[in-house]
Amino acid sequence: MINIRDIDEIIGINHVKMGIYICDHQGNEIIRNIDRQFVAASLIKLFILLAIDESQFNREIEIGEKEKVEGGVLDKLKGRIILNIENLAMLMIAYSDNTATNILIDLLGMDKINFVIKEYGFLDTKLNRKMLDLKAKDKGLENYTSPKDVYRVLKVLYGVPKFKTMLESQGVNNKISLYLSENEDIKFIHKTGELKNIEHDVGRLIYKDRFIDVIVLLEELQNNEIGIKIHNKIGELLIRELKEKNN
Repeated sequence: MINIRDIDEIIGINHVKMGIYICDHQGNEIIRNIDRQFVAASLIKLFILLAIDESQFNREIEIGEKEKVEGGVLDKLKGRIILNIENLAMLMIAYSDNTATNILIDLLGMDKINFVIKEYGFLDTKLNRKMLDLKAKDKGLENYTSPKDVYRVLKVLYGVPKFKTMLESQGVNNKISLYLSENEDIKFIHKTGELKNIEHDVGRLIYKDRFIDVIVLLEELQNNEIGIKIHNKIGELLIRELKEKNN
């Protein structure tokens, strides 16, 4: 198993606030700042997904132009759009669609989402604003989570087949999973998050009967490209680790 020194070598001289939880199927762990709060960026969408009742999946919602915000798919579509909650959830997770996310926040209610977060015992996580709500952001409102909470919510979501399918459908694959095109027999079930100087990627790498859970949250980056390259190198190490252990 790789160790924290390998991670530190990847970080090098770059100044970064880092939260890491890596655990393989045998329970070997790499831990750093797992209880520390980070700006969640799009990782908050995992907790919104958790609050959705599958019995409501077929409920249809009409989306108007005034509901659309940048980011994802829906803001690029014109005309009358009607989607059910299941498809909105898929867009929120697989394409990090901010319009779909905000509609789901309105439908579920921010209080209910935070109640579910609290009920599950996610002590470091809170939804405080909608996506791209600049007025709320200017007031200092932000969404937060921690590596430990993210690891725990993913374990819950993996156990719900439709939620797991959404994570398997992730369309953003430029970080931990960059080298999967060269290793097509490895799967990465995951969710990404990014804002200015923030780059997150979290999920489970799977190869044959083995897996590695990988939670990497990066903040206070000098620029986002540095964060993406850190993710790339960590992913490359973990993919090699998985394949070597199977040989």
